[in-house]
Amino acid sequence: ATRMRVVGRANRQLREEIEERSRTERRLAHEQYFLNALMENSPDIIYFKDANGRFVRVNRTGAERFGFKSAAGMVGLSDFDLFSDEAAREFRHDEEFVMRTGSPIVAKEEREVTKAGKERWVQTTTMPFYDADQKVTGVIGISRDITKRKSAELELLRHRQLYEVMFNAMPA
Repeated sequence: ATRMRVVGRANRQLREEIEERSRTERRLAHEQYFLNALMENSPDIIYFKDANGRFVRVNRTGAERFGFKSAAGMVGLSDFDLFSDEAAREFRHDEEFVMRTGSPIVAKEEREVTKAGKERWVQTTTMPFYDADQKVTGVIGISRDITKRKSAELELLRHRQLYEVMFNAMPA
């Protein structure tokens, strides 16, 4: 009888552990679903980079923006593979600052120039990416294309400067 109680208790404990593991797996699957929904449906580029500046994950928007059929094609690349050396150096400098200090850079307006010479303006937030031990192991970035807005601002500035020149040239 004592042995039956011990076996019964062991079985209950095993069932509880299995149920807890199942609940944990469901919670993890739910969180994974949310992360994937964010990554794949965002109109902004979302990426994760390792400490060496290499892409480890990029969303579909990022892959499409750079002409890749899938995000997997960007894994292992760095900004030096995509942008002019000058732009890539600036982006890398920002990433190193974020990793060194643990401080994010929020909504920085950046001029991107691709290897092919195509120019685009983006607003980028770069944050540190931590491992389970709270060590910075890379960065997470979100970039929004602001090319149309920036073009309108530059055109407005050009008109304002032209107006000032004309105004200053007029006699009193």
